[in-house]
Amino acid sequence: MSLQRLVIQNLRNIARADIAPAAGLNVIFGHNAAGKTSILEAIHILSTSRSFRTLHIDNIISHGADVLTVRGNQLLDSGENNMGVQRSKNATRLRLNGVDIQQTSVIAQKLPVQIINPEAHQLLEQGPKIRRKMLDWGVFHVEQKFADIWRRYNRVLKQRNSALRQGNRKVVHSLSPQLLSLASDIDTRRQMYAERLQQYIKQYCGELIGSIPDIEYVRGWNRDKSLQEVLDNTITIDLERGYTGAGPHRAEIRFKFDHKLAQTVLSRGQQKMLVSSVIMAQVALFHEDTGRRSILLVDDLPAELDNEHRQQLLEMLWRTNAQLFVTVTEPGLVDLSPWESSKVFHVEHGTVHEVV
Repeated sequence: MSLQRLVIQNLRNIARADIAPAAGLNVIFGHNAAGKTSILEAIHILSTSRSFRTLHIDNIISHGADVLTVRGNQLLDSGENNMGVQRSKNATRLRLNGVDIQQTSVIAQKLPVQIINPEAHQLLEQGPKIRRKMLDWGVFHVEQKFADIWRRYNRVLKQRNSALRQGNRKVVHSLSPQLLSLASDIDTRRQMYAERLQQYIKQYCGELIGSIPDIEYVRGWNRDKSLQEVLDNTITIDLERGYTGAGPHRAEIRFKFDHKLAQTVLSRGQQKMLVSSVIMAQVALFHEDTGRRSILLVDDLPAELDNEHRQQLLEMLWRTNAQLFVTVTEPGLVDLSPWESSKVFHVEHGTVHEVV
């Protein structure tokens, strides 16, 4: 289930590119600011309708253009998916097999994408939200019902927060049964996923870092109490603040070495290896559970890695069985030999050519 064609129009300095990626490894090389990362950005936009580099879509539409467009053909065992995303400053249009769709999760489910880039350490250094998002990527792609449960929970949570701001205890209490049921379902699915993910993370970390982290799933409320007890005990505080302070919307996952948070004891390079291990673990677990391949984007592979660790990482990336897109400054930095199918693309001033 690989991306067999990618068409990009009006994305940063790429006016138009039409490439046919390999099912295995795709190496994208060129000088800095040539447009290498923009190809990865396009794939991410195709999957999620969002850039991983900026929240402001107008920053990435080519100068003088009104919209950017990314289209892709995904090869399936039984045929193919044709998908497209068109973004302007004010609108987003999504299409799948010739039909307009409303929810970005529809394409994201069919085209799972993960990324390892020089900012990977932010997974550890930023707040819980980014780690919760990472955790939910895996649950979303493995548990088909999770997206709907999460949407329903957030709808009820918004209703509860509105009632809290209005000081309406009656409505707050009336929402509890539904909120608690959905919260329990989310927590159970996350916990099961986190437990299974640990074995892969520990294996990869052992190889890349030489140390195995303690992995702690934090569900979003006191582990010694039920969510009902916590909400009952904090109702006065919630009314004062106007929002719900406990629940699965506060969950996260933590990584520790010798009882200390990883971001406080690991070097920047080690942090990148830890985050790479987490992402590869998710890709491997996804493949194990679904039999499907995901797409893995690796931006600026050599950054902060010596040659030994770079080769270690490449070997482990090969083992994930993902369709891989790697950007480098020189093509010789990547050994193509382990991959059955591979291609090399050169990017210069926004123009993309396959190197034959």
